[in-house]
Amino acid sequence: MDTTTGAKFTPISQSDRLFWVDFLKAISMMAVVSYHSLFLPTSAYAEIAPGVEVLFAPLRFCVPVLLSLSFFLLARSLERYPEKSRWELCRKRLFRLLIPTLFWFSIAAGLRYFGQPAERGELGLILLQGKVFPGAYYLLVMLQLIPLAIGCDRLLQSTRSTLLSFGLQALAFVAIYLSLSQRLNPQFATFLEIPARSCLIYWFAYLPFGIYIQRNWQIIQAFSVKTSPILKVILLILVSGSFLVEFHAIYHFTNGDTAPFEYAMLSCLASAGLFILCFANLEADRLPDFITATVKLISKYSLGIFCINGILSLVFLQIGSQIFTNIQFTWESIILLKLMGWVGLLSLSVFLSQLLDRLGLGNCVR
Repeated sequence: MDTTTGAKFTPISQSDRLFWVDFLKAISMMAVVSYHSLFLPTSAYAEIAPGVEVLFAPLRFCVPVLLSLSFFLLARSLERYPEKSRWELCRKRLFRLLIPTLFWFSIAAGLRYFGQPAERGELGLILLQGKVFPGAYYLLVMLQLIPLAIGCDRLLQSTRSTLLSFGLQALAFVAIYLSLSQRLNPQFATFLEIPARSCLIYWFAYLPFGIYIQRNWQIIQAFSVKTSPILKVILLILVSGSFLVEFHAIYHFTNGDTAPFEYAMLSCLASAGLFILCFANLEADRLPDFITATVKLISKYSLGIFCINGILSLVFLQIGSQIFTNIQFTWESIILLKLMGWVGLLSLSVFLSQLLDRLGLGNCVR
């Protein structure tokens, strides 16, 4: 976060300017891993499961921020190469994403097919829903949104388009709330369980928002410079509190079966804007060298970490479910196990990403 206040805005170099992107990608990726880092059956901590789920709800900023950054970078590429054919750009982007999608989906599908025979008849639906491994839906969402981003970027560049998309996204989330709470036709929420989190109803606003960030980057950065660190901290605390409240409501409405509604929260929309505002002027030289190097490493291999940690978590959960079937864990034990799993899963995912890169599979990990 910015450690200066009231400084006059001066554009920084292109390479330094993008350190904030690496930083947000890194902390978002760490947050993603946290959700897959407890390798225990829910029955092993059934009494405290609601509290654990709600406690870590503020980390749900991760996917909204990652999506916003993805379309910021895509819009940046489109602006850099305006003479290139949109069709060619779209084809290259989709092909670039299809390679890791097919690679990781195939591995996860194979593990499910041979490791969980009971799911074989539903494997096709699991693949289409993006449930083949935790987080797989993100790749399906990107495959749907990239053509829209490239084909409609000129239509989505205005502030009006961004505000309209955020308004429509907020209305969609409110409709989901009302359906879950039985104040609106409950069949609406039931229907959304079919496409699961690969449905665009949860994600479409982040596309024009990413384009908006690119078009108004210097204004956003200047505003970030002028915003005091204390105010930034307060804003982040407030959005964390709103995550707690909203997710608790969703947990209550769904009786603990929150999927696929974990990101159908107004707090997700707010967090995407606030995190970018708070860190938009962050430069590498303001952090210790070790942290800077770690941030760049995690950011570089974010794709590999995202997929590997999800697949490994399935394997570890399968093992943990067999070992800890008749054990009840306390709050302290669960937090300790989650933190240990978090560090271990992240470290292993980074190591395997680097290994695959050295083996010539760089397209699948970065």
